[in-house]
Amino acid sequence: MTDRTIFLDYNSTTPLDPDVHTAMEEKRDECWGNPSSVHAAGRAAKSILEEARERIAAQIGCDPGELYFTSGGTESDNLALKGCFFGHPDRSRRLAVSSIEHSAVLGAASDLKGMGAEISSIPCDSRGVITPEALAEVLSTDTLMAAVMAANNETGTMQPVKDLAAVAHARKTYFHTDAVQAIGKTEVNVKHWDVDMLALTAHKFYGPRGVGALFIRRGMSFAPQISGGGHERSRRAGTENVLGAWGMAIALEKANDIRESEMSRLKTLSDQFIKRLQDMISDVHIHGDLSLRMSNTVNLSFAGIEGESVVVSLDLKSICIASGSACSSGATEPSHVILALGVEPQLAAGAVRISFGRSTQQEDLDYLLAELPPVVERLRKLSPSYAERAV
Repeated sequence: MTDRTIFLDYNSTTPLDPDVHTAMEEKRDECWGNPSSVHAAGRAAKSILEEARERIAAQIGCDPGELYFTSGGTESDNLALKGCFFGHPDRSRRLAVSSIEHSAVLGAASDLKGMGAEISSIPCDSRGVITPEALAEVLSTDTLMAAVMAANNETGTMQPVKDLAAVAHARKTYFHTDAVQAIGKTEVNVKHWDVDMLALTAHKFYGPRGVGALFIRRGMSFAPQISGGGHERSRRAGTENVLGAWGMAIALEKANDIRESEMSRLKTLSDQFIKRLQDMISDVHIHGDLSLRMSNTVNLSFAGIEGESVVVSLDLKSICIASGSACSSGATEPSHVILALGVEPQLAAGAVRISFGRSTQQEDLDYLLAELPPVVERLRKLSPSYAERAV
């Protein structure tokens, strides 16, 4: 038993970076005012907020006036879909959403369907990739908007965002990408990708929780979804989280500064982990294309057992990983992402995600690989379906 927790669920969240914490502490007494106030305290907060906006905008290649602060990725995705939909009442009600989107996008699309939108699903291939051809097949001549995430949160598969945006724009369709998992791990540039909207959140790249942002291309018609004030240039009412925005800016700059070296380090660790795992345990199925994934993410199933059981068993050993399934009304349902890859439901129900981060070291993976084989062996012995296969 280890004397500390081995955290291998960095795609769910990341700890606040100590440098970011220090930077926020240094600004704490300067930005307590309301940035909408015209007095000295308000002006000081406004100055810090706008500097944070400028620094984040520089990191993603947009103009500061195109960046809007939100409470996080979920709000940013909801704001993108609903703001675009209701901002174009004279256009088609058709939207296209990829089959592997985060629930924030799928939930927003479901809301809009209940309000009259026509939602088309864009299928992925067996690698978990949304191809330009697949997008073109789904788009009609009057589709208002398409949404495809930049990197999948479960499999880590990265999408050809630039090519997809080009297909959408050829049909005069707006293009939104959820870059929550991609940013800080790969280059994210809205000009290079030529997207119309892009969502991000700070707690995925070692920044504070409760703050995110949405890029909206200048000139887009857009309807605010939170009313009550002229904040964020009247597109998102509510007093801004100034200290959070500052921490977000510092965190993103550091993440991009060390991105290449850190992703290279994690690729080495994850490649070695996958090879050793496959040598130690039989019937291991890797989901998604390893050559197209973010180097910190591994999604896999152990045939014959449920992912939730693996997660709980490892948690008892002080190891934190994630299940690829969602529990609803006491019934565990396979992940919609893994099912979209064409994986059979029983195997999809066994999917788990292991995601590495800055604190991950070789000894952490050594411990995981020491504990995982007996866990899998024990669970398979308890599985009637797998026991029958083994006979």
